Amino acid sequence: HDALPIYTILGSNSGKLITNGSVNTIIGQNSGINITSGSRNTILGYTSGNAIGSGAYNTIVGNSSGVNLTSGTYNTIIGNASGSGIVGNTYNTILGNSSGNDPSIGNYNTIIGALVTGSGLTNNIVLADGQGHIGLQINGLTGISTFIGQVVTPSVKITGDITTRRI
Repeated sequence: HDALPIYTILGSNSGKLITNGSVNTIIGQNSGINITSGSRNTILGYTSGNAIGSGAYNTIVGNSSGVNLTSGTYNTIIGNASGSGIVGNTYNTILGNSSGNDPSIGNYNTIIGALVTGSGLTNNIVLADGQGHIGLQINGLTGISTFIGQVVTPSVKITGDITTRRI
């Protein structure tokens, strides 16, 4: 529906290679520097999204976040130095400082919490504390949920690890 390319670019070297991409918002020095045909990306932060060439529909916010994303789509990466493990991946949501940085991270993940590498994850939901300790992990492929920590209710106290399986 876009008749003409639409860009909002602020920051030295930002978006400097755009040739065919449209509807990109790029703010921050050296951010989105390699976008050529990528469209509908929102990039905010110094050097963020600087490897995107054809990636589209990505939201990247944070200093040096999403720096290896090239052709991935529909990713949301929020946090300083986050999402460097996402390259050509799709539908990942990363929220937390230095999270999602393992190159083996797959697709369709939601990671909330700092310092979670995302090693080998596909179709997972991960909740962690600010030190990278995972408190809850749900694997959407196998249906296995793992709770690590302590749960206290008025009648039950559970300490340790709990694993449930979908039947």
